[in-house]
Amino acid sequence: YCLGGALLSGPVKSTDLTDTIIPRKARPFSIEEMSRRHRVDVLGTSMWVATLEDTILSKLEWSGRSGGLARQREDVAELIRLGVETLDRPYLLRWAYELEVLDAWRQLDREVDPS
Repeated sequence: YCLGGALLSGPVKSTDLTDTIIPRKARPFSIEEMSRRHRVDVLGTSMWVATLEDTILSKLEWSGRSGGLARQREDVAELIRLGVETLDRPYLLRWAYELEVLDAWRQLDREVDPS
């Protein structure tokens, strides 16, 4: 399935590719997140996906609101691994601070990429 612009392993059927309407929140992060999305083609279906950085930030925010769900943190760790050499870390730091998930971001980033 598609997650943050990366095609992850697992079976994908064309019936899994459905339109999902996600209303954009009227806040600066959401506006920027929407402007940074890009189109990809998966199994002949064109779809919009969020950037790796924006997916990481959204998952950190969701994890914080839901009491630190392990699944969200595992997803973030995998996304960091996928983009370890290409992540826009200044962008992540800026928005992690604004979204009040900076500590969670720093902790997971250190765990995955201690360099």
